[in-house]
Amino acid sequence: MDRGEDGSGLNVVENDLRDCIVLVKSPSGAVVSGRTSGSEVECKGCCMLQRTMVRVFGRVIMPLLLIGWNSLQGAEPGYRTVDVRNGGLVRGTVRLSGSASDFTVPTGKDDKICGPTVLLSKLTTGRNGGVKNAIVYIEQIGEGKSFAPGKKYLLDQKECKYTPHVSVLPYGVPLEIVNSDPVLHNVHLSELGAGRASVVNIAQPIKGQRTVIQASRIRRPGFLVATCDAGHPWMSAYIMVAEHPYYTVTDSDGNYFISDIPPGEYRLVMWHEGVRVTRIDSSKGKAVRYEYEEPYVTESHISVEKGKTSRADFQLQLR
Repeated sequence: MDRGEDGSGLNVVENDLRDCIVLVKSPSGAVVSGRTSGSEVECKGCCMLQRTMVRVFGRVIMPLLLIGWNSLQGAEPGYRTVDVRNGGLVRGTVRLSGSASDFTVPTGKDDKICGPTVLLSKLTTGRNGGVKNAIVYIEQIGEGKSFAPGKKYLLDQKECKYTPHVSVLPYGVPLEIVNSDPVLHNVHLSELGAGRASVVNIAQPIKGQRTVIQASRIRRPGFLVATCDAGHPWMSAYIMVAEHPYYTVTDSDGNYFISDIPPGEYRLVMWHEGVRVTRIDSSKGKAVRYEYEEPYVTESHISVEKGKTSRADFQLQLR
């Protein structure tokens, strides 16, 4: 308990809630004890103080502890986990409308590991123009299934590329970062958006080095972007910190599905990172930073029925 005045001019040092005992320091500096069942003046107000502490614990501290526990379980306090029986399913495909050109740049560092050049493509397509690495999710769903228990989430650096390039991380769950290259990498995780608030900035100089980013370091749900500040400016990855499990990443042909959805009306969102380079910062003739256009976001309305499959396809129309 913090030190403070008890109303009698004595400075409270320690309070024992079990037996209404208080230790106080008198103006002379002597530490004396007392019990409210007696007549000691120095214990005046002791039980009132204890009752106040109990009320504060019940009304303020306990709810905060519960919020923290929910975060440790990978659940946002606003989302409620329920048993979803015979839920609905949504599936579809994200396809590219038009075409995009690739952009090859020299690496300028660690050529034996990274290669002399690297493809600066932010868009990968498969069969029939299907778009890989788009995120599709249900927005503002209040209750539903839980995240898969016991799953570990990993971001690897291999051949000077982040793997996976796009992923979903449950809010309140740790993220492990691995360096599989025999070169120095510097992992810089930032919130995506205005201000680019820094979340984590760590150096990994040793091949095989593993660093666990505790859940407390990631302050809120939303998108994170990973870059490398060790001379590999082309490296990037996007992590969606999700408050519920109704998020998915499209496969190599742009296909996706989301299962175990409670029946209802929902807004479905497709997100894809920006594709076009808008700015290149250089130092001594070498690129040190690439900036890209804003991400693409498209919405669709879906109706989910019990035990049935709904379909929602998206077109990625480049600017």
